[in-house]
Amino acid sequence: MMDVLVTWKDGTQNVVHTRELFPIRKGQKITLGTKVKMLYERKWWYGTVTVVEAKEYSSSEDEPLSTYVPANRVQNCCEYINCHNPILTTCTECACFLCAEHYQEDASCSNHILVSNNISTSKNQDTSYELSLTNSEKKIYDTVCTDENYIDIQNEYQKCSSLADFDITEIENVSNDSDATMVLSDTRDSPSILMQNTVLEPQQDSYLAPEDFIVDGVSREEERSKPVRKNKYKEAKVLRHAGQEYISPYTKKVVPGRKVGSLCNNLENCTKQGLYCYRFNEQIRENIFMDFYSLADLTLQREYIVRFVEKKPVGRKTTATESRRKFTNCFYLPLNDEKQKVCKKMFLNTLGISEKTFRTALQKLKNTGVVEKDRRGGRQEVYHERDTQLRSLITEHINRFPRVESHYCRKSSTKEYLHHDLSLKKIYGMFLKEYNQPVSMTLYRNVFKGMNLSFHKPKKDQCSLCMTYREGTSEVKEKLQNKYDAHIIEKEEVRRIKNECKNRAIQNITTCCASFDLQQVIYLPQSNESALFYKRRLANYNFTIYDLASKDCICNLWNETISRRGASEISTCVYYFLTNCDRKIVKEVFLFCDGCSGQNKNSVMAAMLLYLINNCESIEEISLRYFCSFHGQSEGDSVHSAIAFAMAKAGNVFVPCQLEPIIRLARKNPYEVKVLNYNDFKDFKNLALKLRLLKLKNDNQTAALFKWTDVMELKVSRKSQSSLFFKTSHKDKEYRSISIKRQDVKWLKEEVGHLNKSHYEISKEKYNDLISMCRGETPLIRCREYQTYYEILPHQ
Repeated sequence: MMDVLVTWKDGTQNVVHTRELFPIRKGQKITLGTKVKMLYERKWWYGTVTVVEAKEYSSSEDEPLSTYVPANRVQNCCEYINCHNPILTTCTECACFLCAEHYQEDASCSNHILVSNNISTSKNQDTSYELSLTNSEKKIYDTVCTDENYIDIQNEYQKCSSLADFDITEIENVSNDSDATMVLSDTRDSPSILMQNTVLEPQQDSYLAPEDFIVDGVSREEERSKPVRKNKYKEAKVLRHAGQEYISPYTKKVVPGRKVGSLCNNLENCTKQGLYCYRFNEQIRENIFMDFYSLADLTLQREYIVRFVEKKPVGRKTTATESRRKFTNCFYLPLNDEKQKVCKKMFLNTLGISEKTFRTALQKLKNTGVVEKDRRGGRQEVYHERDTQLRSLITEHINRFPRVESHYCRKSSTKEYLHHDLSLKKIYGMFLKEYNQPVSMTLYRNVFKGMNLSFHKPKKDQCSLCMTYREGTSEVKEKLQNKYDAHIIEKEEVRRIKNECKNRAIQNITTCCASFDLQQVIYLPQSNESALFYKRRLANYNFTIYDLASKDCICNLWNETISRRGASEISTCVYYFLTNCDRKIVKEVFLFCDGCSGQNKNSVMAAMLLYLINNCESIEEISLRYFCSFHGQSEGDSVHSAIAFAMAKAGNVFVPCQLEPIIRLARKNPYEVKVLNYNDFKDFKNLALKLRLLKLKNDNQTAALFKWTDVMELKVSRKSQSSLFFKTSHKDKEYRSISIKRQDVKWLKEEVGHLNKSHYEISKEKYNDLISMCRGETPLIRCREYQTYYEILPHQ
């Protein structure tokens, strides 16, 4: 570590500590002439090291001593013993460190190459050294090394934290042949001042520049530029309208550019006829010509011609018989904001056009005074009907491919996906083989894109029944037809009911409609380092409850040392949500979820609903409907998608406490995150055992067999607090019910106990894997606080 003098690109200079500098070439040592950069006020400053501070070196030339030599006093750095002269020359050939006196006497190196050839030294009587510098090289040695100035400089040095607070602000009497006197002053404006208390760590990405990211491999010898496709027809058209020279794309010949033509042959005759051709000199005509072709658009040029050509009826007849000539054209040119009448030749030659050009412009003029656009090029109308037929054939062919919908964003997106083994090239080849129609790949691609389709494999658990039916033979489809039809009806019916409940909740503030689901397990630590993928990691659970009306979402967060992800944990989170609804004076609650038996569709969830309806104050009715298997469409899926996207952008995530801000800020309207502890979960499973719900085998109406797996809807009501109403199909009109026994009703009024008495212990193998990420020469988890978290985890 030392101080160096840096010359920045804007010409200013500062003395900066090397710990604040970064070499442009990564891994290079900061020496004289090194290109460096420094971060100051959120801006990178680039410069070159022009002076390096002298340092003491050991007998080994490669290992510098730890002794720090102040930059304001270059001293005792000569390799000769007992030499107290400062280093003024450094040889790059043999890397020796000599003062000016011993440099000349040293005979060990015959080919000394000085770092700076512009430095010459001479010893004076006061044993101080005086430097002869050029104006381009601003060194700091002259005023620093003398014994006379050392005391004053030392006093100023004590006022500053380091020599980096000094700056060269003025150079007096500097010329190419004279000595330069440096004046040191205390400045606070240099880029290095505010960085004195900040130690920049090169390994932090926020302080790195793009060139710091070096990849393995050999760089390309020549930078390949992407070829630019040129349209020779379009280029020729642009040049032609601009009046410039161009190469004809048809004949390959050079067509010369437009020029101003000659004047009319007889100006006297034009003057006698009342024309003002004589008023236009060459300069005026040239200006009109340039402005006309600066339009560079055929339609605008035709409008210009029509504006200065007046069409009048024939004034006199020169033949006895009827003449074909019906109109007379009068030509004008602009002069001093007025239209001056000129002859035809003057008009055409001034604009550099032919007679056919102006006649075509007059033909394009409509009765409304608008010039018709150029209709050349483009698709002819006779082919429009044929194109429409081909597009319909392409659409019919694409619609024959089976497709599935999106998963995470399927509620807000209509994009559908074809089989992942297909590609646009494959289905285009199928079309040509089957229909044998002259259809281009471009037309097929445009129709495909217009149908909002893709070949991406959707992130969705496929329904076995639906996939078996769609991919099965005719015999399989016939066998599964009734079951498949009932399955589709159930899927569509629950979605219809959900939309109705959602609309009711939007219109009525005393009604709540929500869906809940458990997000895919989040394993921590999360990083891109390869060693992570061979280790067991800590599981984190995020249970989301999404309000379909207000679009608010509550994220319940815990990890495997807090609790598991069973029915009691899920029921506890739903219980807290319903309790909050009760405080908001909500009377009717509609809930929707998937039919997972281990978490949602079980007696534990039913016991929780009965317990809440018996202890709430405002809620009068709660209904819980289950989606069909593998068809759990819900707006709440967007929460999981947003969180997964935010986790991917977050980069390295090491401990669970980092998840809370990431999940909360996963969207613009922040989610509500509730971090649960082990004593927050209630033991609703024990309540279900006390209520003996699993022993209820028959319903109250028909005494038919009751199975929890067949339930598609559960409902509880304050009117019948000991009964549980249910449906086995969303198409059913009437509810069936089961009732708990009279002697068990008392348990609904007692407080539910805690599920966990302490933290859960993770397995010994997982704990060892987590600890191995914190230890070793190259640990994955390098922050000491994060290491402590994993070290104190409860384990077996």
